[in-house]
Amino acid sequence: MNTSRVQRIVKLLTALHSGSALSVDDLSRELDVTRRTIFRDLSILEDAGVPFQYDRTAKRYRIRQDYFVPPISFSLQECLAMLFMSRKMLQRDLAPDFPAATRAAVKLESALPHDLREHCQEIIDKMDLAMPPLSSTDGHRDHFERLQLATVQQRKVRIKYEPPDKPAFEDRLHPLHLAFINRGWYVIGHSEREQAVRTFKIERMAECLLLEEHFIVDEPFSLAAYFGNAWQMIRGDERHHVKLMFTPKVASNVEEVLWHRTQQTLRCDDDSLIFEVDVDGINELSWWILGYGDQVEVLEPPELRELIGKRADRMCGIYAGSA
Repeated sequence: MNTSRVQRIVKLLTALHSGSALSVDDLSRELDVTRRTIFRDLSILEDAGVPFQYDRTAKRYRIRQDYFVPPISFSLQECLAMLFMSRKMLQRDLAPDFPAATRAAVKLESALPHDLREHCQEIIDKMDLAMPPLSSTDGHRDHFERLQLATVQQRKVRIKYEPPDKPAFEDRLHPLHLAFINRGWYVIGHSEREQAVRTFKIERMAECLLLEEHFIVDEPFSLAAYFGNAWQMIRGDERHHVKLMFTPKVASNVEEVLWHRTQQTLRCDDDSLIFEVDVDGINELSWWILGYGDQVEVLEPPELRELIGKRADRMCGIYAGSA
């Protein structure tokens, strides 16, 4: 569907939702198109599930008044922010409900006066958003929608899950929360298979069936409480106080980012950086540390220092003699 048709259909929706019942002739004059075009656009709305009503006696159309949210006024900066997010973030397919977000963005843009739309476009063209590599949501939108519904209605789902390092398995899940973490979307819920709350990556679900059976939530779910002081999302059984020293070369890069809610940093006289955090589990943190290579040293705890040393030795073994 081209832009001009989208804009015309948005105008048709606006006219039908104005509160007044309108005839085909009224709509034809309002949109400055033929009656045939109006009938064709009404057919598109009907196929899209828009609940317009036709009064056969008065021969007039209108949309059910509770179909849209009430009108909202946006400032120029708010319009720019919405358009920027939709144009730049949705290009990366970050949201599983991408089609709905795209339609919302088109509606917002189409409603802007021409001069304002051109002005916003000029500004947005001079901005960009460099996102890190992300997991694709393509092919999993149905799963996401079912899980959204399941969390709200407290309905169980049956899933077939394909973890990267284990055989596929089936489970019945009580979905509690959806979250975008790091590079992908996850659902956290009670696993009947393991009789515990677990985290599942949505893109690893080969199947996701919404069941009629409901579940009971004993207490409100808290994502912060569930992950505790995990470095990111893999929570260990033991809390560790971690102390690292970064070289001056990378000190500023590390210092300017809030990596963890417990972090504390201190610049030394030689411009190196002392970095301290309290984390539940050290395995996930170890991969982040290794990413800085020889620009960081683990000072505490001894078990993390040992873990990094063993992995560094294995790396040296892989590359020995290749220099």
